[in-house]
Amino acid sequence: MYQKNFQITDPLPSLEEIEANYKKYGKCPTKILKGKTGITATILEQEKNDFLHISKNGYHGVRIMVHEEQDLRSIYVEECVPNRMVAWLRGQVGFLLVPLFPLIWGKQKEFYKEVEAFIKDTYHVEKTLDLNDLNVLNVFRKKAE
Repeated sequence: MYQKNFQITDPLPSLEEIEANYKKYGKCPTKILKGKTGITATILEQEKNDFLHISKNGYHGVRIMVHEEQDLRSIYVEECVPNRMVAWLRGQVGFLLVPLFPLIWGKQKEFYKEVEAFIKDTYHVEKTLDLNDLNVLNVFRKKAE
């Protein structure tokens, strides 16, 4: 799973600014989605924050959120599956279809590198935090090595 937090020194950009900058830089379609609130959103596990959705195809996509707390400004990027049917299939029988998905839609690493390069080229990134490194299993794996 791809999850990164980019701490920036610039003033925090709005999602509209990020979308306009990405349209100059990238080739993939973008869409700003408003967060959902209320009991229905909680039950359906819908995102509560507004985010910019960038989708390469039905299988590869990212959502970008901005966050500011005290003097810490960050752009948070995480992987998401844009197509609901594909996401459902991945959740139900993903372990069976894992080898098939890259054959159909290609590998996601190039797409993630493109998004990461966009953020680093456009904004002054002070620090990058890979949230997968905070996983408990990765901490034990690194100690064992």
